[in-house]
Amino acid sequence: MRISATQTQEFGQTLVTGTRRYNDMVTSVRQGGFLSDADMELRRATYRAHYTAAPSTKPDYSADNAQEVSITGFPSATYINTIDTGNAEIRAWLNVNPVPAPPWALLKTSDIQFLQYEMAFGNQRITPLSRIVRMNVASGNGSKMVLHMSQLNPQCIGMALRPDDTKQWQAEGQAGIVSATTANFFHAFLGTDNGASSIWLVREHGRRLGITGIEKVVVLNAQNVAIHFTHT
Repeated sequence: MRISATQTQEFGQTLVTGTRRYNDMVTSVRQGGFLSDADMELRRATYRAHYTAAPSTKPDYSADNAQEVSITGFPSATYINTIDTGNAEIRAWLNVNPVPAPPWALLKTSDIQFLQYEMAFGNQRITPLSRIVRMNVASGNGSKMVLHMSQLNPQCIGMALRPDDTKQWQAEGQAGIVSATTANFFHAFLGTDNGASSIWLVREHGRRLGITGIEKVVVLNAQNVAIHFTHT
């Protein structure tokens, strides 16, 4: 199937969003814009007051020892993540904010993922976060980006997408030749719903997680995408 004009337009829009997010992240880290200790304590207090964590009972997630975080009084919210301390990895299964939003300041998905990761280590020193794996990207718009990548580059599964890789990929589109670089793929995925929390993990929690940026994005398969971090 040839790439449609709509797909090309959506890819372009997501590429613009992802490039802006990535550049803003780089600038923020360079300027030391991590979350202050006082602000982090406020978010911890919000978590303690409104959020509850328990092992997920849903079969797909419980098999991976995932923790499910809920918000008291807001049943539409759910945050299901597996914290793998041995591999310094977060596997993000399903993260959905409540609709409507609560009257108090809602925590970001990245806040919840960071707090889950922090608590998993107890009183031990945190191992710098290696990567976050977005599981089942069909739950966000990341699946559209994976499809677009695979149409332009059928070998994208397992390939490392890096921000400085200028290799060009081309395919026949309904309106003519469509092209993109590997770096375009990298930035476009960060522009999806599935890529947003990785940006904020670096921008706000990087100092505590020992991460300074995003090294690469790896499409593990049609459903799962790994975002690897750089370290101090």
